[in-house]
Amino acid sequence: MADYKKLVLEALTRSGWELVERSSESPWWLEEWWKIRSTRQAHGYDLFVLFLVEPGHDGPPAEPPPLRALVEEVAVLSTVPAERPGNAEWIASLCMRKGEFSAKLAAFVAILDQHRSSLGTKSGVEAPLSGGRIIGIIEVCVGISIALVRAIGRLLFHR
Repeated sequence: MADYKKLVLEALTRSGWELVERSSESPWWLEEWWKIRSTRQAHGYDLFVLFLVEPGHDGPPAEPPPLRALVEEVAVLSTVPAERPGNAEWIASLCMRKGEFSAKLAAFVAILDQHRSSLGTKSGVEAPLSGGRIIGIIEVCVGISIALVRAIGRLLFHR
């Protein structure tokens, strides 16, 4: 397991998520996926962590990328889709490009915790796409100050 994946798993574990399944048998746009389960609020609630390969083109490569190591984004969804998902479907994402990984990882986990908290104690309930989820995606990918983005979100979504 790559070092960054170990860090992601450790952060998820500390935050009350357990890895229950993983697979590298996946389409060309997906390096690997994990099924994680909440061990805290909404106990038993499952999500999928997808390690998305940088597309660079509109279809599968003629040959697989070397060691399938071109992960550009770590996205969390409620299911593993048949086709590469758009970011509107993401619950949270972790951009693997520029920026400080540890700060982005902390924000990524915080967004998942906020999503789980929004479910209350119900298991298997998907939260609707909300301003909070949209802001969460922006926080992690762009790396803007969390406080600033939340303030903008409150202005935009009247919270």
